[in-house]
Amino acid sequence: MATRIQIEKNIEKNRENLVHDVDEMKKIVKDYLGIKKQIEKKPGNIILAATFIGFSIALLGTKTGRSILGKLIKPVTAIGTVYLSKKASGFLKKSFFY
Repeated sequence: MATRIQIEKNIEKNRENLVHDVDEMKKIVKDYLGIKKQIEKKPGNIILAATFIGFSIALLGTKTGRSILGKLIKPVTAIGTVYLSKKASGFLKKSFFY
């Protein structure tokens, strides 16, 4: 049976390991979600997104545009959700299951 000192050392070691793992995960998430790095990696995506947002705002100014955007919002939301869930699952696999 382990002594009290051995148990305390084991607890302290586990605590240090947990702190290290949490710090490492913070770094991974921060690097992955860093907007600045994402812009540097894929500037074309940012330009495309900005163009789409500008186009959408311009369409909101007309009755026809509001009608078109109203019909597009559900499919676009579904596509975006699928894309983000695939990205998230890939990120989790890469992070936790080397």
